[in-house]
Amino acid sequence: MKYGSMLVASVLVLGPFTLATADPVQWPVNSHYYEIITIDLTWSAARDLAASMYWNADSGHLATITSSEEQTFLQQSFGDQMDNCWLGGYQEPQSSPPADNWHWVTAEPWNYTNWRPAGLPEDSPGEPNDYFGPGSESWIEVHGLANQTWNDYGPEASPRPKFVVEYEAALVPIQQATWGGLKALFR
Repeated sequence: MKYGSMLVASVLVLGPFTLATADPVQWPVNSHYYEIITIDLTWSAARDLAASMYWNADSGHLATITSSEEQTFLQQSFGDQMDNCWLGGYQEPQSSPPADNWHWVTAEPWNYTNWRPAGLPEDSPGEPNDYFGPGSESWIEVHGLANQTWNDYGPEASPRPKFVVEYEAALVPIQQATWGGLKALFR
């Protein structure tokens, strides 16, 4: 079984949705796997569902794109399927200005962005822009079939049709066993 039981419970609650028709793709650089899930969900619901998913023994989360190389890999792997997909970037509500205080769901450093520039498409003010007012767009979606740049999006009640799940091994601290620690297990 490649998907955890939490996913099965989520399917029962959410109803039918489309899992990828093929296995997730692996990026050899970081050994993470990625796939697109098709279902209309708000960013928070997509975040929660992604966090309940597993591929092999690796846990899932909304994808965090932390380099141009990772962005290119995803574009080449999924092409036009990436349009209108949630990613794991978010901004605390009411943060200002629009470009400040963005975070990844994994707490990875926010060192790379791929915001849509001004003028693309014509007359666009560029992203992020809090289009509906200060603090109105607090989540990231991929936008644009040709260049797959990022768009800040909101409000929370507005679902998107897809999201990208990234699977990576959970980092569990390993402690060296000691004789005293082993004896304590049997007391």
